[in-house]
Amino acid sequence: MCPDGSRFAIWPDAPPLVTSTRADGTIVAYTWIKQAHITSSLGTLVRDPPTSLYRLEYSPSTDVNALPKVTLVKQQFWAASDFPYGTYGGIVRDGVAYIYGQNADGNVGVAQVPVDKIEDQSAYRYFIMMGWATVNPGLNAGGLNIPNVSAGGQGTFYYSEVWKLFVWIGQAKNSVVPEFWISTSPTPGGPWEVPKMFYRAPSGNGFIGGYTLQAHPALLASQSENAIYLTYTKPMVNNKGNGYYSNPLIYVRWQ
Repeated sequence: MCPDGSRFAIWPDAPPLVTSTRADGTIVAYTWIKQAHITSSLGTLVRDPPTSLYRLEYSPSTDVNALPKVTLVKQQFWAASDFPYGTYGGIVRDGVAYIYGQNADGNVGVAQVPVDKIEDQSAYRYFIMMGWATVNPGLNAGGLNIPNVSAGGQGTFYYSEVWKLFVWIGQAKNSVVPEFWISTSPTPGGPWEVPKMFYRAPSGNGFIGGYTLQAHPALLASQSENAIYLTYTKPMVNNKGNGYYSNPLIYVRWQ
């Protein structure tokens, strides 16, 4: 908490990107998080802050209270003038991580990097003007925005082995209800189909209907299953006026 009542919120906009899984179940994952400086009323003081990179390591344990080890790799992995790749989600495909970023204007861009080079900025390549550049193009560079790559809100990127397509599922920009939207593309950089709303879950009776909409392909029994699991946060208020949250799990079978 700062003297003026503001604070820096370490709030990820996307789940950790798992880059390796060992035979014993040990995983390594990375998360890019903006250094959000907010007011006491959750207002934004810096539209496009720097981005930090965190590494997460977890080994299966019989200790139910065991937590992953989290390391701050670099506090300003992306400067405020850089485009914040990784903050909006990512996909690992054939040893390459495709990581998406979104700036305050809603533009979405993608970069690629070998999964074993996540911490090496010199190994990154940035999709711009239908090609791959070697330098971060900057926060407001032309040609980096990918049309239709999402509906604008939080969500999940993954690759569907059934469809042979890259997929985004999530919430529309500025939406406060649990409506799930979808877009697909044959390549990480597009062309992406115009997003379509395919499912509306029950809204909570709390301060908003729902948020943090996510897809969970890792929960499927196999990669050949033509389905997806969905979750969202559902704010609720009980008959005594006490607020609480639930996280419904939804199974969708595609036709």
